[in-house]
Amino acid sequence: LVADAALGFAPEDLDILSAREKSLSPGSVLLVLNKMDMAGEEVIGEHKSLGYPLFPVSAREGWGLAELASGIRDALLSKGSVLCPRPGDLAPNLRQTGLLRTALAELTDLRLDLAQGMPADILSVRLESAVEALDEVTGSSGTEELLDRIFSSFCIGK
Repeated sequence: LVADAALGFAPEDLDILSAREKSLSPGSVLLVLNKMDMAGEEVIGEHKSLGYPLFPVSAREGWGLAELASGIRDALLSKGSVLCPRPGDLAPNLRQTGLLRTALAELTDLRLDLAQGMPADILSVRLESAVEALDEVTGSSGTEELLDRIFSSFCIGK
């Protein structure tokens, strides 16, 4: 959450933080006070009480940016990071959501086929399909087809 150091965080920003506080992972919010070259150091103390990591920076002067980059890296790599989904979190993108649905459908059909006494070779096909879909979600499969699908959505300029 970025604010102009001279103005501080708007009441609306603080309302969002307090309303979402229970659903936010530790380390998922970093407070950034920009334009510190135009504000006094006392601004920092006023915002430390919010309880989130605070990064005073000056984009114009370039100071504080290395600390901010380090803070972002640490937040992303921490155990409670947004990169480590919690139970009940959604898949990060539509491709992964589709793969998870495919795996669930295969496993549901596998359970039904098993209850009907289907032969093991038929059951193994369903299980293999589910595992392949999950491998694509976790990145365990490194097939060229997977890479083609992922990068087909990127526009690479000249």
